[in-house]
Amino acid sequence: MYLYIFSRSRAHHLFRASCNHHSKREIIDKLFYRFKEYMTGPAYGKIKIPSKVYLVGLRTIEIDADVYIHVKGYALARVTHLDIELDGIENLIEGNGEFLTIEGIMNGISIIFPNFRQVGIHKVKKINILSNVLRGLLKPGEKIRCWVGSKLGGIYIGFKKEYINKLEEIAKKLQPELFAQ
Repeated sequence: MYLYIFSRSRAHHLFRASCNHHSKREIIDKLFYRFKEYMTGPAYGKIKIPSKVYLVGLRTIEIDADVYIHVKGYALARVTHLDIELDGIENLIEGNGEFLTIEGIMNGISIIFPNFRQVGIHKVKKINILSNVLRGLLKPGEKIRCWVGSKLGGIYIGFKKEYINKLEEIAKKLQPELFAQ
């Protein structure tokens, strides 16, 4: 049986707990997070971009994260956004997400935290995403505030409309068939 769940509230309406040893909320949460696991990794409508991702703090560490442009209308994306996927990186974000400063740097962008964040033994102040593909998104030194949310196995950056349009232009160059209508 395939069960498609789009949100916790939708899961509540689609699923009724019949087990006495688990609460209805526990079962709904398990189903919701099991479904969210499929939102991480490659999918049609997620364009993987060649990049290098660095955690910058007291030391700079390169991490093996995948970066995707997730195009609106594909793989349940309601708006085009940028995904950075690596198990454990979501622990850098407080709660479900927060507004953070994104700065344009040479050959990419940087997510800047207001204070140091602890990941394992490392203290992190920012995440640098270096990619020639993202070079035109923000000018070096340009700063904007964006929603940075956490998801199972990664984080995502929700840009403002102006930058969503730029991201979609980049995506059109990389995979024009996604926009053919």
